[in-house]
Amino acid sequence: MSDEQKAGSNRAPRGSSGRTATEARKPWRRPQALETPEPPPGMKYRWVRTHMRGEADKTNVHMRLREGYEPVHLMNSAAMISPC
Repeated sequence: MSDEQKAGSNRAPRGSSGRTATEARKPWRRPQALETPEPPPGMKYRWVRTHMRGEADKTNVHMRLREGYEPVHLMNSAAMISPC
């Protein structure tokens, strides 16, 4: 590209436009796609995948059970029951 074409261009430089130029950086936080209710003291709730693409994912469930996770059924958690 010649100097004449550069001088006649009304485009802004690529670095001056974009999201990074206009937004401040946000601090990193752990992603959470599904909301979890407030757990009892000393416990943490964690979603564990049981099915993927319509098929049971027994390997993932058994791996989490070996790691020490215990399933919490919906009826045992009053915070997870939605008011209808």
